[in-house]
Amino acid sequence: IAQRHRTAKPACLVELTRHKQYSACPNCGEKLRKIEMSSEEKASIRESLMDLARKNDHFESLRAFSEFLESRMQKNNGNQIMYIVDGANVAYYGLGTVNYHQIEQMVASLEERGENPLVVIPQKYTQKKFWLRQGYVQELPEDQMQIMENLNATGRMYIVPHRCLDDYYWMLSSVSDQ
Repeated sequence: IAQRHRTAKPACLVELTRHKQYSACPNCGEKLRKIEMSSEEKASIRESLMDLARKNDHFESLRAFSEFLESRMQKNNGNQIMYIVDGANVAYYGLGTVNYHQIEQMVASLEERGENPLVVIPQKYTQKKFWLRQGYVQELPEDQMQIMENLNATGRMYIVPHRCLDDYYWMLSSVSDQ
């Protein structure tokens, strides 16, 4: 099992670490613990997420995402999605603006290792122009729009609908049956 861990060291963004039941992050020494869940525990978490989505009128969008995960696995000859890339956090990390090159590099790094990643990103960040924060509108350059469009066209990106909480999507994928 691979565990993702971001250290406090500014020179290190993310390092993929393969570990046993208990091991330490090679960058900061913090102990990493492997967490395994039974099918029943995963089902309970899925149900809780769907209940939250119902309360916030996001049930149909989250259900559609669940179906997307199943269909993507079938299209990829049963290859599971082992890594969900939180697109907004990866794109924004360390820069103060959204940069699709960072997402592209993360996806390429995972694919070079033979992994099958999926980028989950809010719809807002797939527009040419969007409000990034109060008083600042960001406009994506054409090369970044092309990266985003390529990830989407090749099924390596899932766009979270407007007004839906993107965290629900990576949480659901982490406990999916796929």
